[in-house]
Amino acid sequence: SRIQHLLDCTEEEDKILAVTFTKKAAMEMQHRLERSLSLQEEEVLGEGEYEEGEITQEEYGTKKSTSLNRVTLGTFHSICAKILRWHGPHLSTLPSLSSSDTIMDGNFVIMDQSDQLKLIKEILTSLGIDL
Repeated sequence: SRIQHLLDCTEEEDKILAVTFTKKAAMEMQHRLERSLSLQEEEVLGEGEYEEGEITQEEYGTKKSTSLNRVTLGTFHSICAKILRWHGPHLSTLPSLSSSDTIMDGNFVIMDQSDQLKLIKEILTSLGIDL
């Protein structure tokens, strides 16, 4: 995969951002990356005893985990939400926001239309209002 190629060709401290449009595509991308890393692990480790100087399963597991931690993967909306959660407190200091009482503390939810309808129905039901 392209992400695996980037992991192989870049320095260990480099980060990779992979963005897609749909949750389904993001989940497939994550699955492919994990499968690719597992196949690479099988190729590197093989079976049996380890010779001196060879990588062990424990060492490779750490390398695999590090590779996954280098990748931030998701939809445009989920990536933007992560950025707002990570940097929200800093955004509150911007002149356009500093005059309001809004503090961006990361405590928010982004809801799509089906989530909004579900919430409205739950509220109406809790108030005893039938649809």
